[in-house]
Amino acid sequence: MKNSVIALGKVLFVTFLLTFVTCKSGKKEAPPPIKINPGFSEYISAYTSGIISTKSTIRIKLSSQLEQDIEPGTYVKTNFFSFSPKIKGKVFWVDNRTLELRPEKDLLSGQIYEGKFHLNKLVDVPSDFNEFPIQFQTIKQNFRISKITLDPYNLKDLKYNKLQGVFETADYLENSIIEEIVSASLEGKNFKLKWDHNQETKKHAFTIDSISRIKEDQILKISYNGKSKDIDVVGEEKIEIPSISKFKLMKMVVIQQPEQHILIHFSDPLKENQDFRGLISIKGSKNPRFTVDGNRLKVYPRSRLSGSKKVTIERGILSISDYKLNKKVSKELTFEAIKPQVKLIGKGVIVPNSNGLQFPFQTVNLSAVDVTIIKIFEDNIAQFLQTNNLEGNRQLKRVGRPVAKKKIELTSPNLIDYGQWNTFSLDLAEFIQNDPGAIYRIELSFKKSYSLYPCDDKKTNENITEESWDSYDEEENSGWDGIENYYYNYGYDYNWRDRDNPCKSSYYRNKKVSRNVLASDLGIIAKSGKDNKLVVAVTDIRTTKPLSGTEIKIYNYQQQLISTKTTDKNGFATINYDQKPFLLIVKNGEQRGYLKLDDGSSLSLSMFDVSGSKIDKGIKGFLYGERGVWRPGDTLFFTFILEDKEKVLPDNHPVTFELYNVHGQLTQRKIKTQSINNFYRFTIITEPDAPTGNWLAKIKIGGATFEKSIKIETVKPNRLKIDIDFGKNKLTALDTEIRGKLNIKWLHGAIAKNLRATVDVKLSSAKTKFKRFSEFIFDDPSRKFETEEQSIFDGKVDEKGNASFIADLDTRSKPAGMLNATFITRAFEEGGDFSIDQMKIPYAPYRYFVGMKTPKGDKARGML
Repeated sequence: MKNSVIALGKVLFVTFLLTFVTCKSGKKEAPPPIKINPGFSEYISAYTSGIISTKSTIRIKLSSQLEQDIEPGTYVKTNFFSFSPKIKGKVFWVDNRTLELRPEKDLLSGQIYEGKFHLNKLVDVPSDFNEFPIQFQTIKQNFRISKITLDPYNLKDLKYNKLQGVFETADYLENSIIEEIVSASLEGKNFKLKWDHNQETKKHAFTIDSISRIKEDQILKISYNGKSKDIDVVGEEKIEIPSISKFKLMKMVVIQQPEQHILIHFSDPLKENQDFRGLISIKGSKNPRFTVDGNRLKVYPRSRLSGSKKVTIERGILSISDYKLNKKVSKELTFEAIKPQVKLIGKGVIVPNSNGLQFPFQTVNLSAVDVTIIKIFEDNIAQFLQTNNLEGNRQLKRVGRPVAKKKIELTSPNLIDYGQWNTFSLDLAEFIQNDPGAIYRIELSFKKSYSLYPCDDKKTNENITEESWDSYDEEENSGWDGIENYYYNYGYDYNWRDRDNPCKSSYYRNKKVSRNVLASDLGIIAKSGKDNKLVVAVTDIRTTKPLSGTEIKIYNYQQQLISTKTTDKNGFATINYDQKPFLLIVKNGEQRGYLKLDDGSSLSLSMFDVSGSKIDKGIKGFLYGERGVWRPGDTLFFTFILEDKEKVLPDNHPVTFELYNVHGQLTQRKIKTQSINNFYRFTIITEPDAPTGNWLAKIKIGGATFEKSIKIETVKPNRLKIDIDFGKNKLTALDTEIRGKLNIKWLHGAIAKNLRATVDVKLSSAKTKFKRFSEFIFDDPSRKFETEEQSIFDGKVDEKGNASFIADLDTRSKPAGMLNATFITRAFEEGGDFSIDQMKIPYAPYRYFVGMKTPKGDKARGML
């Protein structure tokens, strides 16, 4: 078996290539990494470490050969190894420098093993080197399904099909177990899978036979569930089985290597010998090449493309059954590998504890990322917020310190293409729960060795042992002691010209994204007026329920306590202050919430209309109507809302409503003393001949006045409904006179009287065809007809919106065959906007044809 072996000193070690590994974030995957005394390099050059297969063996390679001759494969009775959990097995010599422990049975999946190699049993060493520490972890088993294809057995009969795919495993898995945990069903009917196993590559090909395509679309489900075999992986793939009566595009992807092309999958095999030129186009690329393989079409651009290009597939493509593609499809495709990147998802700092502390992010062309966590200690947050908002990072060394670092392998059971943006998440629950009041800065970065970008000179990188979730050692932390660094150190090998080249090391300098995270369920709203009172509302973000008994403290800029308050049963607290507050801290159990109260941190109101005056006479009022514009004669419904928190007004105090017209004249006054929860209703009826313009509504109460501008306007529709009728669906040369009727109404149904109307006809060439002679062509290719327009009516409609006209089309000089007659009707008021209606009907100027030919090329002449 292959091993993951880490070398000591300058000896190159053997690496084990992992296809993909899934680590359950949120659980501590490994204890602190073991520290190896560098002095061991005198005796041991390499050893098994990192992440290995459950079928792997454990090896120790000595720095020098033993004096005695050893035959490879010799069994060793002495037990040189001890592990926790215990590993039963036998030890053999691989050569005269390498010992190998061969377990009796497979190692546990995803298990961390810690052990010792008893070096003193093999050679004489100082007491400090008697036992060599070993630590490794086995691959966490995982699955995925890929390379799915659906093909008919017979190109002449598309009903019965077979589906083929590949079932990939993260680690070795017995064939019998794979066949037991994978199943397939189609609309409730189970199918048996045929397997072609390959344990070496861990890719297991499968086939599902006799899939019948019917008149409706179907969904085939391929499920896998490893729980019965102690494998915590459950998944399902859904594959569309298209209707046999439909021909459609299934998917379209770009293949970069070895030759760049577009791979297009259709539901049916394509018709042979059809010309795809003009049916498939790539914007910016001319004359691509095409190759057909059943229902797969490969499109090769003449030169290698880069960037995003629009690919268009027209409806004219034919299947082997002469079905046309059901619709035109256009899609933007990326024709080059995306540079290795990592980016964060969403915004904000506060993360509730609803489903664990998930930290989502996206990557492209990366196999791993490095995660660094910097803790801003709870006692230092007030100082941190003096120069930052919650998401800031200025003067971080004064208040925070790195506490953890880890390499994260980017894997997922559904991950197919690393070259596209993929979403991952990191569970920070266990780490952050140690001190929920602190703010944690999460930094994601990557190295060149993690890059999957295709480079011609790319070399295989050695695997690096993962660092555990643990504090940095003091040597690493020493960089955080002392004066703040204001410039990023790019290193001596940095080349500015290579900064955008992912095949050069300079591209990977300072490529990181960061975000601050505060684990809290506390939602805080604080409002302050000019009365030196702060109203605070605290709720649970997850449930929106108010939180009572929550402690609230406000501090000034110098971090001195101003006041303390506890929320009531509704989650509210009103705090009086005598000096300007800067910071509000909320405590509820172990959870904390922070809110800056300085003027610059208040929510922006630039997008809202917040104009108005200060509170008048200690009361607030708001007047609104049921709509924004009224017409003369309409009834106006107004509502006035009164707020009198200080109880300035006595009960049943009168509220006066006054309405002034555009001339400033008082037209109506109403007084009310009764209300429903301080809502006062006023109903006003206007006169049909009321002047239009801006009116004014006033509310007077307790010496305070509230005003609102009212618009009363004459609303007139400006869209027409036009109906033109010729009494028949087709016009011919026998119609010496064209008789038309015109009816025009406003769009809301009212009669449009006395409007001017024009009718123009535009003649354009059309294909001549007859149902009984569908295989013949009747148009003379030697003659062309240029589109022209004629006016056939220009007048006014009557009081009922009607008009009639008689016209004659001049077609004597027109070619034989069919024409399209498009009648364009315009109706409008003089000097106003107009509406247009178009109607197209076929028109035949003559009832004979000048020539015809069959698709086979036979020519004939005749008359109908």
